[in-house]
Amino acid sequence: MEEFNEYDLYDRGWKDHTIQSLLGAPDEFVSEHNPYEEEFLWHRRRVIKAEKTREFILSAYNREINNVIKLSDVKKLSKEQVKNFHLKITDSRNQQKKELIVEFYKKTRNVYNKIEKELIFSFTLKEMINVLENNSFKDMLTDDILMKFELEEGIRKLGKIYDKSYTELYKEFEKESTREGLDKLEEKLNNERAEKNKKFREITKVEDIENFYKEARSIKRNFKAFLGPTNSGKTYNAIQELIESKNAVYLAPLRLLAREVYDLLISKGLKVSLITGEEKIIDEEATHTCSTIEALNIHKEYDLAVIDEVQFLNDRQRGSSWTRAVYGVYAKNVICLGSQNTEKVLHKILRKTDEDIEIIHLERKTILSPSEIIYNVDRLKKGDAVIAFSRNKIYQYKEIIEDETSLSVGVVYGMMPPEIRIKTAQRFNNGEIDIIIATDAIGIGLNLEIQRIVFTDLDKYNGFEFANITTDLFKQIAGRAGRYKKYDEGFVTICEDLAYKYNEKEWSKYTDTLHHQEKDIEKIYFFPELEHLLKIADELEEKENIRKIIKTYETHFQDTTGLFIKNFSFIEENLEMINQKPLSLETKYRLLFAPVSRSNKDMFKTLLNVLCEDREISFDDFDNRMKRDITYIEEMIQDINIYRWMHFAYPDNFKIGNLNSIYEDLLKVLDLEMVRNTKGRKK
Repeated sequence: MEEFNEYDLYDRGWKDHTIQSLLGAPDEFVSEHNPYEEEFLWHRRRVIKAEKTREFILSAYNREINNVIKLSDVKKLSKEQVKNFHLKITDSRNQQKKELIVEFYKKTRNVYNKIEKELIFSFTLKEMINVLENNSFKDMLTDDILMKFELEEGIRKLGKIYDKSYTELYKEFEKESTREGLDKLEEKLNNERAEKNKKFREITKVEDIENFYKEARSIKRNFKAFLGPTNSGKTYNAIQELIESKNAVYLAPLRLLAREVYDLLISKGLKVSLITGEEKIIDEEATHTCSTIEALNIHKEYDLAVIDEVQFLNDRQRGSSWTRAVYGVYAKNVICLGSQNTEKVLHKILRKTDEDIEIIHLERKTILSPSEIIYNVDRLKKGDAVIAFSRNKIYQYKEIIEDETSLSVGVVYGMMPPEIRIKTAQRFNNGEIDIIIATDAIGIGLNLEIQRIVFTDLDKYNGFEFANITTDLFKQIAGRAGRYKKYDEGFVTICEDLAYKYNEKEWSKYTDTLHHQEKDIEKIYFFPELEHLLKIADELEEKENIRKIIKTYETHFQDTTGLFIKNFSFIEENLEMINQKPLSLETKYRLLFAPVSRSNKDMFKTLLNVLCEDREISFDDFDNRMKRDITYIEEMIQDINIYRWMHFAYPDNFKIGNLNSIYEDLLKVLDLEMVRNTKGRKK
């Protein structure tokens, strides 16, 4: 027989064999093998005619049948040639296949017909049985063969149920290849699972959360809460205590707010550090720290911690960060700021840690009232803030208002850098801008002197569909109207000229809630610490598949208190990108919280590959050419934000280069473009 010229052979102890393989390989490439390892023989370039294969089959069956190599998969032959041969040597299950083929050969003496090829190319015993039944050879299916099939299927089912590989289970099953053996194997697997499930339940028992944070549990913390609506002075009271404290941390919901309080404390002559995912200003002599809630260091001790917007405990996307802060902040004194509907849940949380809380209720300092509906944009006036729930709508309404009025219009939305939002707010407060159009981004953080809030719609895209905004969000935004010592009364209305779905009944439903307390928060969100996932990984003997580890945690998550909500969907997009990457569990856990958005996802994927390859790059390696285009600049800033986050997390891999100067240049250009686009036009 003609020999092959080239082979791509993974040689792991193959020995000579006296019988050529089904593919016509020379003797030296066929060997005895470990039945639990898979070896691959690829013939890539040489084309073997079907006739050569036929000749081999005829000769091979006339030899000692026990010497024939055990086959599990041979790529199906075409009529004229065989391409990309793939010989896969596997375990001794193929003895069953060999016996069936031999039995068929003895009965028919016709080894090269359609049925023979179908048998050879069958992947499983079940497929071979189907071939025999479909071709009137049912009498060959003896009780012994059918029992083997039943046991094989039983092992496959156990593998699926107990998440075990077939090969692993078959190795165990071979010790007793009977129905009784299968039952014993199932009993063993069931006992192993029960034991593991018991350990999983201990790890995920969230009702013991008070024991999760060792440093915080080592001291008796004193809690105070300033609860009240917007414009009730909550932040002012907390800031006064921050200033008086010798060592304090302020935990903000937004980078913008962290920066605002940082600047305020600096102006009071304090030594302050700023720590967010995208920005770090470290003062080695700092007595105070301003941080976003996610950046909290639970191992550092403070005299005072201020947790702002504590009602976010019930936020689906970020609530677990507030839960972590309330339970885990290592501070002798803790002040919580939030809405009045958090009082009961705060008591419930702190009962678990045996800590007391003093509740201080604050009233709104200005009156807030609904005002008459605006039917035309020419009824808008200086001091108004118009609310739209998308960037596209903001610019659409901006154009309409500037075309039909003489008002100058500024804009504020989430994708806008905090520095530009602050400057826009300052221009509005100084009277350089007549009105402002904003998303719900103005609901938290910005210091705006607004007299009237004007809604344009009550629907917002929630990530899945357009739906009515919550009354909580409505009140948060509406509460920005009225400014203590400037506007004694604030107003809220809707502009029918711009609204898509305005109707009086729906509008009344929202305005009726302005002076009523929202329904009490009863549940809070929770996400496990790294230490818990590491324990799950140890039990699973699985260190890399973080999706499987998190899924196991989620499956066994239990809470008998009725306080906690399990919702891990907020990390799904990041999880999808990192799960298969060759990174440690610790690294993957950290990357779950990277601030990835639609606009910087491609940049994140690029940086992720750099991290996987453990390379070093600089921001200067990217194309940083600038364009005088607002959208382009905003997207470039988003890329900078994710690069900064990666730089602070992994400084050895991601060098900063000229990033800071590029960022400052982008802000200057963006600010100029914003100013240029906020000039009012006469009718």
